[in-house]
Amino acid sequence: MERKEELILLKSTTIIKEYDDSFSKHLYNATGFFCRNECGEVFLVTNYHVIRDSKNFKVYITLHYYDENGKIYEEFHKDIPFTIDKSSDDVKINKEYDLCVIYFDSVLNNISDKTQKANIVAIPFKGLVDDYSQFNYVEKIVMIGYPNALIDEVRNLPIVREGITATGMCENYNGEFCFIINVPVFHGSSGSPVYYLTNENKVRLVGIVSHFYKETIDVHDSNNLEHIIGKAVIPNGLGKVVKTNILLDLLKNENES
Repeated sequence: MERKEELILLKSTTIIKEYDDSFSKHLYNATGFFCRNECGEVFLVTNYHVIRDSKNFKVYITLHYYDENGKIYEEFHKDIPFTIDKSSDDVKINKEYDLCVIYFDSVLNNISDKTQKANIVAIPFKGLVDDYSQFNYVEKIVMIGYPNALIDEVRNLPIVREGITATGMCENYNGEFCFIINVPVFHGSSGSPVYYLTNENKVRLVGIVSHFYKETIDVHDSNNLEHIIGKAVIPNGLGKVVKTNILLDLLKNENES
């Protein structure tokens, strides 16, 4: 993969920060990413559970301004606050598959200068997979996000993890439009895009992380092994991924609204 293509994947991914009603208290972090349709409109994609209990959020994004020749003349990173009205037509939700799509152009318009709109990197709709019959049971994949809120704040770049599918993308896991990946998933990874890595070193978006699997075990007193002093949660290194055909349905509904 060329560096330009890598940067598109990295810079289209954003950390999402949840805040209380007054924007004074930071509550938790998650991951989202931007998509762009054929008309140039931008959408923010994440899990429904990320926005379920709050309305105030910030995304830390890289903004670009272009000159008349299409060259970037200004680039900077910025925390962008925004409020979500879940009843608005700008917000599309699939609770069953824990997905949310937010029309983001209205947010960008509010931070643009008087002469032109601020631009961000976004994945084109055509890069989303809708036919999974082409895949084998075991495929190489890449997950991009912010596990435990890890981020390169200076360059505004996320964390990349590589692994393989743990269940076949060509099938539906437990009858759902999902599959399991053999990649450690942690708090903050919710909403992370998952890409298929081809033999030609190209990538295609195949899913969105929605859940990580864990085991809760008893913690025993080292001086008295029969005495349980607490519980410990241990991730087992697997994550659940929602297929992009569910996302395509939400984006289609957005275009038709």
